[in-house]
Amino acid sequence: MLSKAARISAVLLGFLVSQVSAGVPEDEVMVLTRPEVIAMPEGRVSATPDEIQAPRELSEVLHAIQAQAVRKAMPDFNPADTARPGPYGNTARLPDFRNLYAVRLPTGADRDSAIRRLRELFQVIYAEKNAVPILRQTPPCNDDSFPKQWNLDNTEQSGGKLDADIDAPEAWELSKGSSSVKLGIVDDGVDKAHDDLSAKVLGDDGYDGMHGTFVAGIAAAVTDNDKGIAGVDWHAQIWAERTGDAGVTAQAIIDAVNNGSKVINCSWGWPEVDFPWTIYYAFVYAYTQGVLPVVAVAKEGEPEYPDRFGLWNLLVNASNDEDQYPGPPFTGKRYTDIAAPGITIYQGGGNINILSTIPEDKYGHAWGTSFAAPQATGVAGLLLAANPNLRNYDLEWMIKLSSEDKYPPGWGQERDTSPILCSTITASYKPENGTRLRDLVLALPRPRLAPVEHAVVPTACTSALWMTARRGSTGRSS
Repeated sequence: MLSKAARISAVLLGFLVSQVSAGVPEDEVMVLTRPEVIAMPEGRVSATPDEIQAPRELSEVLHAIQAQAVRKAMPDFNPADTARPGPYGNTARLPDFRNLYAVRLPTGADRDSAIRRLRELFQVIYAEKNAVPILRQTPPCNDDSFPKQWNLDNTEQSGGKLDADIDAPEAWELSKGSSSVKLGIVDDGVDKAHDDLSAKVLGDDGYDGMHGTFVAGIAAAVTDNDKGIAGVDWHAQIWAERTGDAGVTAQAIIDAVNNGSKVINCSWGWPEVDFPWTIYYAFVYAYTQGVLPVVAVAKEGEPEYPDRFGLWNLLVNASNDEDQYPGPPFTGKRYTDIAAPGITIYQGGGNINILSTIPEDKYGHAWGTSFAAPQATGVAGLLLAANPNLRNYDLEWMIKLSSEDKYPPGWGQERDTSPILCSTITASYKPENGTRLRDLVLALPRPRLAPVEHAVVPTACTSALWMTARRGSTGRSS
């Protein structure tokens, strides 16, 4: 069986998978079949249509669409994950991805037509285009040092507004994180040997670019070590999973969950306009296993999945160093949950955007929602360190309700109920009478989603951490 690194390389570079050369994802269609529909030659994960055993009608369609190869898209899928007990007495379910196949078509073939033909077959549960994630970033350049991290503690060092940040130092007075908390970074890989990440990164080896290392440093770089930068969470472990095509990326999410990640950061978008079922099922599995997915919101013109999967993802947009909506290419998506620092207002004098780690012990600046999202991921880690009993929806709502509203109060003009501010929730919390944050949250009507002009800028959950530290437990009892 191929290692995960080998499968990623095969998908991304188009090298050999088994005896049949693999195509690039843009030439492939993902097909989930019913059980025992396709049989591969013994010991193989890829074959030509003539080499597999399949029902006559499926074989006819494969030949009609000029399929060149069929390969198992998730050869390492564990069938136990189709129905795995969840943490709260529930069952987290997945399709049996042992039956998920990537069908390679000739370069430039009409994949939409092929998908229509495949969907007509009784044996096919769904068919969709294969792809690889699009990272929500701009490339970084080299630099370093904590005083330049205005997103954590804004002293106007970027020319921005004093305190236009996430109030990280205030939060660190209450929680600096815990090595018992694991944050999943599902991305293009993390440099485990980086001085500011060494000894705390587990999971996949290797990296395909700078993006995952940059994201990991923002969320949880080694801190208070007299070098480099500060992570939002000082002590959390990082579980690295490398993305690839649909099968590799779905397996990466599943593996991050099964290896104990309580939060997974996904600073990427899926490039197809069709609903990506394979990726969706992996996200549902994560949430039903008690994990909080943190997702970077798409910029203008970018694909909007996984953003649009549902309310149960924490969707993070970008604000600037003036506590403002930056304007294009950032969007006013109505499904934004919060905003976090992601870009400066350029005033000359060099690159002053978000600072983080890049491979080979270097540092760089970059901008984008890709680098706003891991700040929320780090904040979730701080909360879990303060109270390990918090559930994924506790984390989501504590982050949202303890954030500062930088625009007209509440969740925007579409909201039907009275405004909710950080100060309102804090004032309503009475430790002496046993009121629980969860009870406050669940008593609130679910707000309609607001455009980013009415989104909120997180303050590292200072008030939520205060509540957690004073009470000791705000999560629902098991």
